[in-house]
Amino acid sequence: MKYATSILMALATLWLGNGCTSEQIHPDTLPPIVFSLEYRNAAWVHQHNGVLFDESGRVYTFDLPVGWHMPDPQTGLIAGELLAENRSKAVSTIQQVSSTDWLRWQTDAAKAAGGMVTTPVNSANDMGSWVWSAYIPDTATGLFRQILLEEAGDFSRENTSAAARRLVQRINHYR
Repeated sequence: MKYATSILMALATLWLGNGCTSEQIHPDTLPPIVFSLEYRNAAWVHQHNGVLFDESGRVYTFDLPVGWHMPDPQTGLIAGELLAENRSKAVSTIQQVSSTDWLRWQTDAAKAAGGMVTTPVNSANDMGSWVWSAYIPDTATGLFRQILLEEAGDFSRENTSAAARRLVQRINHYR
């Protein structure tokens, strides 16, 4: 919760510092937040595909990218350069989240950062896993922190915040 509060305070400072009202806020004034939906399965054949959303809401797809970078499994941190390299391995689509909706995504990501994540439950075998994530700048490290929104498949867990559930629904629209 402390982390979410600091993200919301940073967003408020950016907005107020620019002299903007909530109706005038534009996604370009927000810190870069990136979203992804990834499917991975190695049960029978290697599968890795999904959707990426860059910091301005542009939509990319990927399928079996070579040299894909994952956040550190202990800390959830990843360098912005590695996220950019992942994006370079994806294919841009003609889709883009509207600026009004993108503002909602960004705001919900900050709220989801404070959500509690349930304990993983083994719910299937050889099904693989879908993972919905947001990547938020971590001011303490200068890296991006993965915020788990939901995981479904062999193991299931979810971020219990309402904002995370809204983001999963929005991301699924581009699936």
